[in-house]
Parts: sequence; C-alpha cells; structure tokens
Amino acid sequence: MKRYLTALLTVISLGWSFTALAVDATCESCTYSQMESTAKGLGIGNHRVVSISTNDINAFSVSCPASGQTNGSEPQKSDTSQVSKGSSSDGPTTYTYCNRPLRAEWRDVRAEDYVTVNAAYEFTLGTGVMPASIEINLDDVPQSFAQTVTHILNDYPARQAMFDHILSSQGLISKYAYMAQANALSMLSILPNAIVVNITFKDGSKVSANWDATIQTLTLIPSTSRASNGVAVIEGNGAGYAGNYSMTGVNLQGYLSYLSSLGIPVTSGGSGSGGHLTCTWNSASTTLTCSLNMQ
Repeated sequence: MKRYLTALLTVISLGWSFTALAVDATCESCTYSQMESTAKGLGIGNHRVVSISTNDINAFSVSCPASGQTNGSEPQKSDTSQVSKGSSSDGPTTYTYCNRPLRAEWRDVRAEDYVTVNAAYEFTLGTGVMPASIEINLDDVPQSFAQTVTHILNDYPARQAMFDHILSSQGLISKYAYMAQANALSMLSILPNAIVVNITFKDGSKVSANWDATIQTLTLIPSTSRASNGVAVIEGNGAGYAGNYSMTGVNLQGYLSYLSSLGIPVTSGGSGSGGHLTCTWNSASTTLTCSLNMQ
C-alpha cells in the first residue's frame, strides 16, 4: 500500500495531465468503443472515461472536424450543438457549432492516473460500487481510550488520540479502505469523499464516525453510540435522551462514572449486576435525571 500512497499524493499535487476543464465519466465494464462513445457524449474537450470494476481508464480528446464548424448568433435553449463562443471588441458574440459527428482521439494516460484508478478498484473490491461503510475493530488495541465508547464521547483528547491511532495504523484498515486513497479518489468525481467508519471497542460497544477525505478528518456521528449490550448510549445531558435503557451486560460502574462526567445525577435501588435505567428531563433545572433499578 505504501507505493500507492506515494503515487496518490503525486496525483493530488500535480493533478491530471489534461486541462482543469477536463470532464470525468464512468462507463462500467465498457469496451474501448463504448468508452469512446461516452467521451463524445460529453462534448468538445479532453475527457477521461473510467471503468472501476475492470480497472481501466482511457483518455480522449474530442473535437469537431474542421469542415463541420459553423458560426452563428446566440443559440436557442434547445440547441445542443453549441461548441464554444467568442467575442470581439467591435462586434457581437459569435458561437461556433459542430454540424458533423464529433471526433475522438485517444490520448496518453499518465502512470499516476492508472495508479489512482487502481486504488479505486481496490477501494470498491472491484465492483465499482462505493462500500456503505468501513469496519474498524479496536479489540486488540491496548490504549485506554479503546476500551469502551464512553471513554471517548466527552473526552476530546482521548477521542483525538483514537482518531490519530486509526488513521496512522494500516493494520486496522483493510487495503480497500485505506484512508489516504479516499482523498485522491474524491478528486476523480467518481466516489463521494465522505465515508462512514464503524468503530467497535474492546468491550463490544460501538460508535460511527464520518471520514471527510477533503479535509482529512474523522467526526463522530451523533446518536450512533451503542453500549456493549447494543442499547443506545446517552451522549449528552439533554431532553432527547429521556427514556428507558437496559443495563444488563454493561459495566455499571464505568457507565455511572461516565454519566456523572456529563452532569447527570443518578439514584439507584435494588441489588444485582444489571437492571434498567430510567431517565427523565427536568425542564426547570434543564437537567436529565436518571434512576437505576438494580435487578
């Protein structure tokens, strides 16, 4: 993967070999002639046509045969044959049209461009379809922030340490989901730059985050945290978290300590290692108050 990262960063810094006005398009599992037709359909200009599922890319320069160009006044909205326009200081704007079939000529594709498409191929497992999410398991990570989701919800340094660990550890991310690839792929206008990352902690608790390839950051997605028993975790001292929560199978001491850090008072009764947590919102004190019924 390191060789891909080097090439991908080169693509980011240097861009494509064609002009900034180049248009990209996908044509999955297409033949060369089908890709050529796709390029022509984009109109006059330099275009790259990609088939991620077959790891193929072709570049074309689409032009109008000289004998097919005509000039005229401003076209109607329904006129799709317009190629370009020009103006003169002493005359009106003129428009150039192509009245003959467009011509597509193959152009060289740089090695870096091939590497980027190869990254897209690996990223999608050769399907050409963006994966719905990336699964990250922190089960074997010794750092304290990786033990449970409550360690990172309201602890900014711990959360950032976890993010840094994920982004710097290739072993936690399979090759098709390598984060650095997403940044280059977002430039292709083929794949979205936002990726959902599902994180599982050592105790089985979970949370989801968004990876934004453009700004290269991970951000927690609100209301996605789950305790080790699968029950939603209270993420803040707000009215939206009023309700009943099963505490069976949850580290009660750790969870109660977490609620205390949020400023949520909890009263308890009964005995046992599990039970139910009932939380109500007090509009007068603007505080979530919870009671734990031990069973």
